[in-house]
Amino acid sequence: MRGKRRTQQLKKSSIESLCVAVELFNRPSQIARDQAVMLMLAHSFEMLLKAIIVQERDTVRDKDEQYAYRFGRCINLVHSDLQLLDVADLPMLWAINRTGMQPPTTPSRFRRTCSGFTCAPE
Repeated sequence: MRGKRRTQQLKKSSIESLCVAVELFNRPSQIARDQAVMLMLAHSFEMLLKAIIVQERDTVRDKDEQYAYRFGRCINLVHSDLQLLDVADLPMLWAINRTGMQPPTTPSRFRRTCSGFTCAPE
């Protein structure tokens, strides 16, 4: 019974995160909109994949591990081990994982040098 309750909690968290992503996408301010939407979208899909894993395995961590699986591990488990993801879904999930879990990128007109950031010709 514990696994079913945890699955429901994870699904609820996934839906809430998706709703917040939609709200952030529709907000009038442009400041950090892209990053906020991608963070919430990544969280939503991570929770959904964890709900699937809990439903199938009753856990989202390896034995003797302190932390739960990260998003990338969840993608791999649901695709390879549980065989519940289609190959066509993987590029979208990996793109969300990559953009949702990284800090904002440096603007393209800047490039990193040994001494810091320098302005590159546009």
